[in-house]
Amino acid sequence: MLRRVVILAALLLALVAVDRSQRDAAAERRQDALRVRAFVGASQREGKSVAVVRVQDGDGKVHLYGRQEGLWRCLDYRSAPALGDRLEQLISGLYEAQGVVLSEHPQQPHDYGLDVPSMRTISLHGAAVDLKDPASDLVVAIDVGAAVVGADGCYARVRGEHAIWTIDVDPGSITGREPTARPSLIDPALVPAAWPGAAPRVQSIRVARAGQPSYQLDIRTREVSPEEAMQGVPGFEWILTRGGGPEEKTAFAPAVGYSGHVLSAPWVEVLDSALAPTLGFDAPRAEVTLTGGGGEPCRLVLGGRTPSGRLAVLNSVSRLVYEVEPAEEALLFPPVEAFAEGATANPWDTRGDAPAAPPLALPPR
Repeated sequence: MLRRVVILAALLLALVAVDRSQRDAAAERRQDALRVRAFVGASQREGKSVAVVRVQDGDGKVHLYGRQEGLWRCLDYRSAPALGDRLEQLISGLYEAQGVVLSEHPQQPHDYGLDVPSMRTISLHGAAVDLKDPASDLVVAIDVGAAVVGADGCYARVRGEHAIWTIDVDPGSITGREPTARPSLIDPALVPAAWPGAAPRVQSIRVARAGQPSYQLDIRTREVSPEEAMQGVPGFEWILTRGGGPEEKTAFAPAVGYSGHVLSAPWVEVLDSALAPTLGFDAPRAEVTLTGGGGEPCRLVLGGRTPSGRLAVLNSVSRLVYEVEPAEEALLFPPVEAFAEGATANPWDTRGDAPAAPPLALPPR
């Protein structure tokens, strides 16, 4: 009897020891899961440059972004320029992301914005990628869920794994979470933001219209007194030159409005480059040449009507032909009178209370 009691006591002590060991191990695993660490492991990212970014919507629609001719472009949208600064932010943000594991085996991933239509899957690929193969030269692939309420970051998981993390960056705020008609990281402007001449600012704008002398607007610095600076007087002005004539002062507000609009003017569609020979660029109706802080000048060349009735504009930097709405004609290629000293009309004033745009008498095509 005594021997049986000793054996049972020994078994009980062993069970207590095993239970304590298991609880300690579980606690250690929980503590390890809650430890802040890199979302993308060092072995995955070190020494690997990213050449292509693949963004997949929750409904399966995919867009590819890669570098061509020095620009980030949307490879499946006629190589239209993309928002390179946002793509670089996306890559660096994922590489530097820190986070903790919330659940190793979540029962309801959709509670975290995963496995739902708003989810985005972002894949980073190296230079040897096969664009048709989503697993080709893969650096890392990540499912991006909902944003964390009240804090920077989002819920995410490594593609193919179950564990859900909360990380301190939100790639969804860069790619967008709602469906869009165009790829969400495409540059919507005729002059891509990546054009080096846009920084620090455009220095000159030359406008040539068929059958008329060209003119040029040049920006110059000017001295302002401390009192003028306090009153908001700008330290620059635009100077107008008509053909080879003398310099003239400009109507300041229209010149500023126009220079800003040229850099942000929107396009409607990117056309098939094969159509370019049929769109009148051999005898353009008008042309704008922007010279800036760096890189080659950017030329916008006005062609004829497109099959849809819009206007065709060729960009020398992106080397693409865009469609623009007819209303952009007067805004992109204005007559010189729009900037003469004393001019009051400012069609580039976005407040909506400016006088109407001056007429643009370009030869029809």
